[in-house]
Amino acid sequence: MASTARPQIHSPGEDLIASSSSARIIGVMFIRFAAAVVFLLAFGLPSAAADGHSANFGPLVVTATGIASNASSSREDSHAVVVYVTIENSGQTAACSSFSAKLRGTYDLEYSSNTFARQTPGAPQVFQMLPGETSKGAYVFDVKNGVDPRELVVTRESKGISCAVDQEAKRGEARVPEEVTLDIQELPPPESVQYVLTTDSTAGGGAPKAGQAGYGFATCVDCPVPDYSAEASAQHVQGSVVLAATITPDGAATDVQVSKALGYGLDQKAMDAVRTWRFKPALGPDHKPASVRQGILFAFQLY
Repeated sequence: MASTARPQIHSPGEDLIASSSSARIIGVMFIRFAAAVVFLLAFGLPSAAADGHSANFGPLVVTATGIASNASSSREDSHAVVVYVTIENSGQTAACSSFSAKLRGTYDLEYSSNTFARQTPGAPQVFQMLPGETSKGAYVFDVKNGVDPRELVVTRESKGISCAVDQEAKRGEARVPEEVTLDIQELPPPESVQYVLTTDSTAGGGAPKAGQAGYGFATCVDCPVPDYSAEASAQHVQGSVVLAATITPDGAATDVQVSKALGYGLDQKAMDAVRTWRFKPALGPDHKPASVRQGILFAFQLY
């Protein structure tokens, strides 16, 4: 005789218990997800760099950007190694912190940074660094001849990275590492950009030439130098770009033209930078601010 399956019967109480259990699980998952979102917003997303040259202290992205060696050293059996570093605040709040660095080389040798070095920029500073701001600097090491640099170990010296004083804001910092290691092999040489205001190559624009016919010279007030273009950096391009610009009575640079090109995106970098500059205007023959045509020479150099 064939057996007949009995229908399963659920009581209303069992359905209510199952529904409540599912709701609790979903609630816990939502809380954990929300907490993770809050942490990422407060302390930044993980670094997307895959080359090992960058690492994160929470929202602070530390990147080794260049390296120079064979510089002068106080010892005959060693040479100076300079590692250039940029720190960027990718978070949503101000950051305050301090760091030290060590260099690891071949033969398992390790060196502390030389804080008395004068030939390079100082270490990058992080004090009340606002979101989106960056700090550039360098660490200097006296390395024994025959030792090749391999890694830069950056250590957080401060207790946290937040400028806030309340404990609630600092709780998320438990996940911020005390130390990160950056690969400094195959780094490009450091880049240098300098400029000189000239009276040469000032064709075009229609304004009087600076330094002639009773017209004086405009001087820079706020003139940040351009960055190297990615193409020029990759190709290790060096050289000069000469621009001509009209400096107006209100201190702005207009009608910016290239008098001598270098290419590789550096001409455009120079022009974009000059258009943001602020000048103290030149004086005309009547001793009042006047427009003048002036040249600007940029020297792009790799060390």
